[in-house]
Amino acid sequence: MRDLAVHLTCDPSYVTALADQLEERGLVVRVAGSDRRVKLLELTDEGRALRASLGDAIAQGATIIKQLDEAARHQLSQLLERVLNGQPLDRTDQNRPRVGDSTPNTGP
Repeated sequence: MRDLAVHLTCDPSYVTALADQLEERGLVVRVAGSDRRVKLLELTDEGRALRASLGDAIAQGATIIKQLDEAARHQLSQLLERVLNGQPLDRTDQNRPRVGDSTPNTGP
């Protein structure tokens, strides 16, 4: 919990309270770490389902996002899902046409 508190730049007691709430909602469970004093948080099936739906919810709910067409919202949702899953974003294919572009990007 201490590492997460450092990452979130908040007090460890706040992270513990947040973990308690997530656990009460059935979204996470505490599991033992490499040291018996260390507890890790692991997503439950319900927590994973909620995480999977966050990209769509964010893409559909934000006012500025509503200005995007359906294809752009879908692309944003996929990118958010990759970020939430800790997957790297592919930055090598910069010549690929972007959503909404009628002509391919020729790159720098």
